[in-house]
Amino acid sequence: MKIYGTFYFAKTKSGNLLGEFTNNGLKEYIVESANINKGFCKDNFEAEYITNWLEDEETFIAKLIIERNSNNNKMFDLTWRNIKNNELIFKGIAFKKRKILIGNYNGK
Repeated sequence: MKIYGTFYFAKTKSGNLLGEFTNNGLKEYIVESANINKGFCKDNFEAEYITNWLEDEETFIAKLIIERNSNNNKMFDLTWRNIKNNELIFKGIAFKKRKILIGNYNGK
């Protein structure tokens, strides 16, 4: 089944992310949290993170990369990649509204 869903992330004072997501395979919202990698500015969303979430009693861990969209600097491109083999898991697009990143994503 092709996954498509929506999410939001809020930035913490330490530069990490807290948020929730849902998709066409879920019946609820699920919490996702991401720790910012060293060397990135904690005030911007654009960074690399190690992110995790719990789904059906299974923990998932991925590398999350957030970058400015090259065609529209008000938009952000997000990619979630497997931590072990760098395989693409999800791809998303988002915009910032009142210090919250809001968007949609899709994957396998």
